[in-house]
Amino acid sequence: MIAFVVIAFGTVSNAHAQVFNVPAEMPTMTITDHTTHPCYAGPIDGCWQTSTSAQPGDIIAVQIYYRNSTGVPAQSTVLRMNTRNAGATTAVSFSGTVASSTVRSAGGTTNLSISSAQTVTYMPGTARWYPTDTSGPRAVDENALFGNGFNIGTVNSGDQGVLVVNYQIGNSVVITNNCSVSLSASDTSIDDGDSSVLSWTSSDCTNLTLTDTGSVGSSGSKTVYPSSDRTYVLTGTGSNGSSDTDSLTIYVNQNNNNNTCSINDFYADDTSIERGDTTTLRWTTSGDVDSVTLSSLSGNRSEDGSASVSPFETTTYTLRAYCNNGDTKSDSVTISVNGASTNGSAPQVVTTVATPLSTSQARLNGLTIPNSNVTTYSWFEWGPTQSLGYYTNKQTLTSTASTYYNDVVSGLVAGTTYYYRAATQNQYGTVYGSIVPFQTSGAVQSTTTIVKYVPQVTSNAIVAKSAPSLLELRVESAYDHMCVGGSINYHITFHNVSTQTLQNAVLRITLPNEIDYSGSSQGSYNVLDRTVTIPLGNMPVGASGTVDVNGKVNNSAVVGKVAVTTATVVYTNPLTRAQEDAIAYSIVTITNDCPNLLGASVFGFSFLPHTLLGWLLLIVVILALIVLARQFFKQRPTA
Repeated sequence: MIAFVVIAFGTVSNAHAQVFNVPAEMPTMTITDHTTHPCYAGPIDGCWQTSTSAQPGDIIAVQIYYRNSTGVPAQSTVLRMNTRNAGATTAVSFSGTVASSTVRSAGGTTNLSISSAQTVTYMPGTARWYPTDTSGPRAVDENALFGNGFNIGTVNSGDQGVLVVNYQIGNSVVITNNCSVSLSASDTSIDDGDSSVLSWTSSDCTNLTLTDTGSVGSSGSKTVYPSSDRTYVLTGTGSNGSSDTDSLTIYVNQNNNNNTCSINDFYADDTSIERGDTTTLRWTTSGDVDSVTLSSLSGNRSEDGSASVSPFETTTYTLRAYCNNGDTKSDSVTISVNGASTNGSAPQVVTTVATPLSTSQARLNGLTIPNSNVTTYSWFEWGPTQSLGYYTNKQTLTSTASTYYNDVVSGLVAGTTYYYRAATQNQYGTVYGSIVPFQTSGAVQSTTTIVKYVPQVTSNAIVAKSAPSLLELRVESAYDHMCVGGSINYHITFHNVSTQTLQNAVLRITLPNEIDYSGSSQGSYNVLDRTVTIPLGNMPVGASGTVDVNGKVNNSAVVGKVAVTTATVVYTNPLTRAQEDAIAYSIVTITNDCPNLLGASVFGFSFLPHTLLGWLLLIVVILALIVLARQFFKQRPTA
C-alpha cells in the first residue's frame, strides 16, 4: 500500500511538473496595435510583441498563446484573461493564464502605453479561438474567458493554438448585438371597416410587445381593424439591456363616399446622388385609391409605401394614383445623378452559396463590387440563428473589379443549419449581403480538402477551376444587364478536365432573389432555396454537359444593383475520397433599359425547345420543310 501511494503520488507530481510553453519559445501573452500594425493570429515571430504603444481611437489586439510542450495530454485546459476594461489611464497591463488539470499552468503579462489618459474597453464579439495554427476561428464564451476561464478541452502533446481579443482605446465601443425592431403595415390609409396587416421583424431582442396585442414573437404579422386613426408601437428589449421602438399610424377615412383620392406626399430621401448610390422614394395617399404605379418600376405599389432606386442617369419618377371614380392623380420627383464620383462610392456585396466541407467545417462565399479604387475590406458574419453573432477576419481587397472571396469556419455541429452574410467596407460606407442558410454534413467524412479558388472574371461571367483543376465550370448569359420584368437566360457548361472519374457529382444552380425561375432544360427546382438540382452521377474522364435555365427579373429588384447567379458542382475525388467542388458565377446589373432580346439566340434560349414534346414538334416541322423542298425541286422544269 505504501509503495502504491508513493508511485501514485510520484506520477501526479511528475505530470504537474511538466509545463505549457517552454520559456525560450513564444511568450504566453503578446500584443499589437491592430490599427497600425495588424498581425495574423498565431506564433509569428517579429509581429506580436510583449509591449506596444497606441493612440486614442486605435484598436489593440491581445493574444494568449499555448503549446503543450510536455509528453502527456493537457486535460481540461482553460484560457483566462484577467483584464476586461480599464478606466482612463496611460498604461495598462494585460495578464492571462493557460491552466490544465494534468499539466502545470503558464502565464504572462503584456503592457500597453497610451499617449494620453484614455479608457480601454473590450470589444464584445471579438474574442476568437484558433485551435491550431492553420484552423479558422471558433466562438468564445466571453463571460467564462474573463471569469473562471474558457475551457478548450484536451490539448495533446505538441499541439498549439491561440486566443485573440480586441480592445478599443478611448472611442466608444460599437456593440453589434443591440436589440433592434422594425414595424410596417400593408396600408396606412384605409376606409372605415377595412383592415391592414402589421408586419414586424427584430434582431437580438429577448422580448417584444405590440400595441393592443402584448407579447409577440421575434417576427410575424397581424391583421388589425382600427375604427379611427390608430398609432401602433412595437417595443423590444435585449439581454444586454438595450431597447428599441418603432411606430406607425394607420389613418381611417370616415364617410368617404365620393370615390376620389389624392397623393398627400411624394419625395426622395436624397434628390442628388453619385452614380452607383441609392436613394429611397416615399409616398402617402388618401381617399378611395384603386391602384398606385411608379414609373420605371413595374407592377402596382401600395397606397402608402417606399421604393429604393439607383438610377444610372438623372431620372424623373412619376407616381400615379388611380381613383375608383376614374380620376388619376400624379406627382413627380427628379433624382439628379452625378457622373462617376472622383471620390468613389460605397461598395456592393452579394452573399452567394456556402460550401459544406465536412461535419464541422464550411466555406463561406461572397462577391464584392468595390465601386471605387480605394482599399476595400470584406468579411463574413455567421451564426446558428439569423441574428448571426460571429464573424471572420477581414480580407483586404485592392482590385477595382468584381472580386470573389471566401473564408472557412470551423467548430460547427454536424447536420445543423447555420446562417451567414457577406459584408464589405471602404471609406465611403459598409454594406451587407442577404442572410443565406447552409447546413453542415450529417455524416463524418474521412478526409476534407479545402479548395481555395482564384477565379478569372470575363465580362459578366466568373469561371472557377477546383484545385487541382479536376472540373471546369462556366455560367454565361447573353446579357450583362437586364430591366425589371425582363427575361434572362443562363447557359451552364461543365467539363471533367482530370484524368480520373469524378464520383457522385451533383450540379446546383441558385438564382438570386431578384430573378424568378421560369424553367430549365433539366433538373428539379426547389422554390424554398431557389435552386435547380441535377444529379450527374459518376463523371468519366472528359465528360461534359450543358444546362439552360430561364428566369425573369421580378419587381423587388432594385435598379443599379447586381444579381448574381451561382453554379456549383460537388463531387468525390476518387483518389483522396474527399469531397471537392467547383463554383462559378454570372453577374447581371439591373437597369432601366431592356436589351435587345434577339441576342438570346446566341445561346439558343429563345429558339430551342426544353421538353421532349417540343423537340418532337421541331423535328416534325423540319421533316415537313424537307419534304416540301424536295417536291419544289422535283416540279422545277429542267433547262
